[in-house]
Amino acid sequence: MQLTVLGTAAPFPVPGNACSGYLLRSGGGV
Repeated sequence: MQLTVLGTAAPFPVPGNACSGYLLRSGGGV
């Protein structure tokens, strides 16, 4: 499992900086 953090701002966007987001990847099946 891999967690990637996207963006660096607080929960509210500021000019020139995106909101934070998260990408979670799982490498296996169910």
